Amino acid sequence: MFRLFQASVLFLSQSALCLSLSRRSLETASGGTRLVVRGKGRGSCFLTIPGPLKPIASLYPFACPLGLCAGGRPLSSSALNSAPLLAMSSGTQGGVSFLTQQEAQHVDEVLMGDEVGFKVEQLMELAGLSVSHAVYKAYPPGSFRRVLIVCGPGNNGGDGLVAARHLWQFGYTVEVLYPKPPKKDLYVQLLQLLKFHDIKVHSECPSAAELREACDLVVDAIFGFSFQGEMREPFGSIVKTLNESQRPVVAVDIPSGWDLEKGDVSGLGIKAECLVSLTAPKKAASLFSGGGGHWVGGRFVP
Repeated sequence: MFRLFQASVLFLSQSALCLSLSRRSLETASGGTRLVVRGKGRGSCFLTIPGPLKPIASLYPFACPLGLCAGGRPLSSSALNSAPLLAMSSGTQGGVSFLTQQEAQHVDEVLMGDEVGFKVEQLMELAGLSVSHAVYKAYPPGSFRRVLIVCGPGNNGGDGLVAARHLWQFGYTVEVLYPKPPKKDLYVQLLQLLKFHDIKVHSECPSAAELREACDLVVDAIFGFSFQGEMREPFGSIVKTLNESQRPVVAVDIPSGWDLEKGDVSGLGIKAECLVSLTAPKKAASLFSGGGGHWVGGRFVP
């Protein structure tokens, strides 16, 4: 049975009461699984879900292997060109679009524009959920329970913070390395959610030897599609340590340190085993050959 995730249940009455649901608040009842929701001074209520609980990752496939988007439809250039998304892909491989940096930026602009109307918080939540689903499918918690998520200072790092929470909900033991947390409200709120879930957040990178002992899997959420030039410290040293640790790495959208269109031209980028492209693969993803597979995540494209 899937390990029940911590969730919030909101009762709206004369005053809103937020109740927390813990991993211990689970009982098996005839005909289903009963969730015991205990409130502060308000007693308990019981919710029964028909049948046993199943992993969310199998019920809602937000990430799937390259060549299929969530829902099983081919991820092709026609999907990217359909209204209201007008981004044009400069190249395809096997019917799958690979975006340049300019095209990837345009997709984000359209998604957050007036015609579509996404907020950055919504896209970040969907992206992080997609990453967690891909990890669950490619690296199940039974074999890769201890996960370190390394987050950079931008939106890619925010995706990692969201993924950390969902992976915790899927039963992983998760810790986060976040050397340069921004002071923007969005990131402060994401960190508060991690604190609520008792997910440890570190600012100093352990040694390669310590990583080998302490974790089974690393999620690289340092730099996204806006990265250019050389990696600034401390991230250059962190990437070097991650590579030396020889732990399997799942890269979010693009391996950190890679040129978005030319790949790992410096030879110093993340040696990722698995790649989770968000919305559509970026051009350098056509050069990716990791043994953990290439996943496409996110239900952003109509």
